[in-house]
Amino acid sequence: MLPFIAALAPLIPSLIGLADDKAGRLAERLVPAVQVLAGSGPSTPQALAAALRADPARLLEAQRMAAETLLALERDETERLRIVNASMQAEAASSDPFVRRMRPFFGYVMALSWGAQMAAASWTIVADPARAGEILRGLAETTALWGLGLAVLGVYVWKRSSEKAPGWQQAALSTRAG
Repeated sequence: MLPFIAALAPLIPSLIGLADDKAGRLAERLVPAVQVLAGSGPSTPQALAAALRADPARLLEAQRMAAETLLALERDETERLRIVNASMQAEAASSDPFVRRMRPFFGYVMALSWGAQMAAASWTIVADPARAGEILRGLAETTALWGLGLAVLGVYVWKRSSEKAPGWQQAALSTRAG
């Protein structure tokens, strides 16, 4: 679908500058509708662009559809951020210290647990080298357990970073403007 978006970008300026996930979501919603609009659903990006160039009324309708689709995507993202913000505010406003500090607590527990396990395994291997193979096989068997816990931690960190990013960008813009 993205090649269709690339072929349409010169014709629909609002498509220029889209990246990654947003372009993919736009393509899923917009391309089939524009193919129907262009008539008989052109099967290649070049054919779709040519069909729109040939009929200015269809091109104008495709541009309108792109603007509406982008607006719908922005509304969806705004709603998602509103929900995340409400969740974060509820966490911050909670009188229960565990609710407020659950994410950092989980991170610290994971770090301390991993550190303790690796220190114990290292010490055991140094103190009793004959058991090194047994220790390493035992560590290998914990891969799924650590994979799950570290995946959850990774999502916490990644989502928290993306939640903070708009605030950092806004602060940087206001600092430059002032």
